[in-house]
Amino acid sequence: MEIEIKLAPVLPHEAAAFFEGESFFEGSAETVRMKATYYDTPEHALKALGFSFRERLEGERVVYCLKGPRRGNSRFEEETQAGGISAAAEELCKREGLPLEAAALLLSGNLIPVFRTDFVRKRRNARYLGSLIEISFDKGEVEREGKRAAISELELELKRGEEGDLCAMSDYIRGKYGFKATRGTKASRAERMTDEEFSKMQEVNPFFIGSEMLNYCINCGWVQYELSDDGRLRYFLTPEGKAEMEKRFGINFKKPCAKVK
Repeated sequence: MEIEIKLAPVLPHEAAAFFEGESFFEGSAETVRMKATYYDTPEHALKALGFSFRERLEGERVVYCLKGPRRGNSRFEEETQAGGISAAAEELCKREGLPLEAAALLLSGNLIPVFRTDFVRKRRNARYLGSLIEISFDKGEVEREGKRAAISELELELKRGEEGDLCAMSDYIRGKYGFKATRGTKASRAERMTDEEFSKMQEVNPFFIGSEMLNYCINCGWVQYELSDDGRLRYFLTPEGKAEMEKRFGINFKKPCAKVK
């Protein structure tokens, strides 16, 4: 059984400030690359039951995991390092609490790859109100049939102690940093990455977004400009703008490409 709370979106510079700014952390942080493939039947029958089954490379080890429907902050979760999809399915079907319908699908031999994730996880243990909680920041992407979406989120997982302490920690973090709790998972993100869902979206010119962002910064007074003698507009970043944009968006103005030569 897994008991966790997910906070998203959390940008990398926000996560860095959080990991560096709190006294409840214990020990040093660990960073590991994780690459996973999720499996289901061609009819997505596991998904229909509320289950997901994945094979994940965590550093140098391969872990197979079956997750079930969420009830509050808890959900069914079982893991094994048995070699191969078939062996892992057989091992997981021996675990208590797995519905017969889900077990039958795992043993059907009809599972195919559905989507993949590739991200870097930074994790560190914390002690809060007497409970041990693992806090992870995941940064990467989920991919399904060439369609991609970013992963940038915090996970708070109760390792030992009371669920109330986990909720209290989540309330504290959300209140201080403005992060938002979400019920969304990597699997639920991938489920929405279909041709039908993409057909409902507006394809947008990224340079339009950039120009609108510039206008926003000008209107906020963060960027000012002048018309040079040769008729060229020159833009200047105010000290307030530099501070606000670094804090809000994590923009690194120390990069060489940020300066006009």
